[in-house]
Amino acid sequence: MFVGIIEFPKIKQGKNNDFLKWFEWSNSEFAKFDGFISRKLLQPMGNSQKYTIILELKDESTHREIHQSPVHQKMFSRLVELIDCIPNKSFFELASPLIQAK
Repeated sequence: MFVGIIEFPKIKQGKNNDFLKWFEWSNSEFAKFDGFISRKLLQPMGNSQKYTIILELKDESTHREIHQSPVHQKMFSRLVELIDCIPNKSFFELASPLIQAK
């Protein structure tokens, strides 16, 4: 499994609802790709105003396919209207099997 952690800067003033709509729209578009597993939005706690996304894909090649797609370009052009700077991204591969709670 390929995992991405995307940490967003503060959302522009008055754009929080637009950001949440952007996330829902972009999630529905990315879900159409083979190898897409999930994309979750983590809401900030306390005084933080920074959202984080956890992206789960089958493998790195799925990430490349999505990242190079016209949908990703459209998604990014809409995103830059909502934030002041580029999100921080980190990528990982699953190191051990998942353990599910009973």
